[in-house]
Amino acid sequence: MPYKHKIPIYTENLNLTGAYFRHQRIIDGLSLTYVADAISMNKGFLSDLENGKRNFPDGTINQLNDFYNLKFDDSLKFYIELENNIDEIFHALCNSNTFKEKQLLELILSKRDIYENSSGFFLFNLLNLFYLIRFNCNETFINDAKKLIESNLDAINSKDLSIFYCILGIYYKRNPSTNFVAEKYFKKCLSLSSNIPDIAALCTFELISIYAETNRSALAYTYCEKSRSIFNRLQNYTTMFFIDFFQCNCLTNLGLYESSIQKLTELLNNIDQSSNKYISTMYHSLAWCYLLNCQYSECIKYTNLAIENKDPS
Repeated sequence: MPYKHKIPIYTENLNLTGAYFRHQRIIDGLSLTYVADAISMNKGFLSDLENGKRNFPDGTINQLNDFYNLKFDDSLKFYIELENNIDEIFHALCNSNTFKEKQLLELILSKRDIYENSSGFFLFNLLNLFYLIRFNCNETFINDAKKLIESNLDAINSKDLSIFYCILGIYYKRNPSTNFVAEKYFKKCLSLSSNIPDIAALCTFELISIYAETNRSALAYTYCEKSRSIFNRLQNYTTMFFIDFFQCNCLTNLGLYESSIQKLTELLNNIDQSSNKYISTMYHSLAWCYLLNCQYSECIKYTNLAIENKDPS
């Protein structure tokens, strides 16, 4: 009698086992007909198994393991471990805790032999892509990992798919010439993550700079408002400071100099000026805003303050 896992709700519609053996067949360069004949199985039935349209009969996983010389473990133990880890890792990214983010990713990658032979295979490879984009940046490896995930979307749940799109957005955003690609991925992410605060927060925040860099200041300002609202609910006040600063620049670019000056002054009054490393940048922004507003004495005042605080520009 065919088995059916008793599985958590977030895996019910996932093709974890079939996709795993489909991937193995493809990377081995074998046709569906060849494998079906080799294990004495109907080609259509094997195709249905690979594409998650049928449950695996008892003994079929062992049969495929023997054929491919694998040790695939279909239990959900490792998949659930990785699900818990990816949430914790993304939370660390959202909170700019780079040390914890890297530490967790490296711990997972050190268990490659375990995870790559389990139902967590595709989630492991998503986390591998996460690490490559954040800490390695080897383009060949990144493209290979990206293709693997894109070829097996039926083994990724919607929450993890939104993370996939978000980290791809981060990757393509690094080069101004691919901002349009980054924007596409961030929008895909948002369409899947509206009810997931961490993911929606980071994705919305990343879109702010894309819109600012592509001269869409009004849209950037709107996303500052959206992003600030989410980060406020998450009580992530560090990122809220950057959002407010972005908003000031948007106001300046829109020619609303008085509003920008007022907001920048409020930010300066509300931070610890003895220790904040962004003081000089804020003085610089005020100087630029006063210059554009033809208030030259104030421009000179804040230019001097920026110089005194060693503003690099």
